Amino acid sequence: MGAPVKSYRNKGIDVAVWETRNGGYSITWRKSYKDKQTGEYKESKTLFPSDAKLLIELLWNAIAFCEENDSRPPYTPSDDDKVPF
Repeated sequence: MGAPVKSYRNKGIDVAVWETRNGGYSITWRKSYKDKQTGEYKESKTLFPSDAKLLIELLWNAIAFCEENDSRPPYTPSDDDKVPF
């Protein structure tokens, strides 16, 4: 996999935008921190409320980037998309 086309970072929260094979975009996120005992960088799936607020802001930035740069026609759901339950 290559590099992201756009990335956003704030206080250990990373959001990356990736171009997909069909010309669209996907978004990934991660939270990293430095372990005080070992000095190693590690990833965490735990978000504190302040982390969640940062993640939301970064995700909105990534979504705006995707919308501004996506040249494909807008998605319209079809009957095939409906889940039968």
